[in-house]
Amino acid sequence: MMPKYVLQAFKPIGALALLLVLISGCATPTKPLIEQRSMVASDWLEAQEDWSFRGKMAVSDGQEGGQLSLTWVSREGVNDIQVRSGLAGPRWQIAFGDGFARFSGTDVVAQAGQDAEDLLLQATGWPLPMDRLRHWVRGLAAPSDQQVRRDQEGALLSLEAEGWVVEFSNHRPVPVGMGQWVTLPAGLELNRPPYRIRLVTERWDWLNVDSNG
Repeated sequence: MMPKYVLQAFKPIGALALLLVLISGCATPTKPLIEQRSMVASDWLEAQEDWSFRGKMAVSDGQEGGQLSLTWVSREGVNDIQVRSGLAGPRWQIAFGDGFARFSGTDVVAQAGQDAEDLLLQATGWPLPMDRLRHWVRGLAAPSDQQVRRDQEGALLSLEAEGWVVEFSNHRPVPVGMGQWVTLPAGLELNRPPYRIRLVTERWDWLNVDSNG
C-alpha cells in the first residue's frame, strides 16, 4: 500500500478530461512526417531520446487513491519526473537512468539506488514498471511485452507485462514542427490488482527536433 503521507495529499479521484490537440496553420500543411500509424512511426519515436510531456494521473491501491499532475522530461537517457498534488500541495521527484535512480519530495527522506522500480517499491510500496512506462507513454511496446494488440493502422491497443494489463486509448496527432506530426495515445490505463493507474498525456515537446525543418 502506498504510504499515507502520499495518499492523504491526493485529491479525490475525478473524471479526467482528455484534451484534444488541434493542429492548424495559415498555409497548407506539409506532408506528415508519419503517415497513418505505420511501423515507421515506432522507429522514429524509438530514436527520440529527448522529449517531455505534462499530464494527469489517477491512482488507486484498492483502498485509497487520488489524482496527481506530472511533468516528465527525458534528456540524454535521464528521465526526470516531477509529480505534485494540487498547485500548492506536496511534490515528489523521480529521476532515473542507466544504473541510477533517485526519489525525493515533500516530507520524504531522499533515497537513491541503482534501479527505479526497486527504489519506488521500497519507498512507496507500488510495483511501478518505470522503464517500460517510458515506452508506453509514447505508444511503444517495451522489449518482452506480451499479448500486444494493435489496430489496423498499427497503433497499440493493449499489452501485458510483469502482471500489468495496459490499455491505450484516444490516439491523436501530436505536432513535431513544420506541419508534421506523429500519433500518440492520450490515454493509458494500467491494471495490476489491486493497483490501478489512469494517465492522460498532453503538451508534448520534442527537445531535439529542429522545428524549422
